[in-house]
Amino acid sequence: MAFLVFEGIDGAGKSTLMNSLKEELIKKNQEVVVTREPGGTALGEELRQILLKKEGDTPVPRTELLLYEAIRAQHVERVLKPAIV
Repeated sequence: MAFLVFEGIDGAGKSTLMNSLKEELIKKNQEVVVTREPGGTALGEELRQILLKKEGDTPVPRTELLLYEAIRAQHVERVLKPAIV
């Protein structure tokens, strides 16, 4: 199994490229897991909304760092490790 990562700024075409590749791999009977960070799990998506919040009580820098780490830890254990093992 291959592990592919798409990186780039917003609007660069990552999702378009990823979805095109996903469809081609599925046509070739390849198993595909699509995910994102921050997010990728139910808990991660909830925490993502807190991080992306622009108004009101937004996280201070240390809290923001810890939220990113929590999202990453959840994502690795629940999505990435099971997909590549």
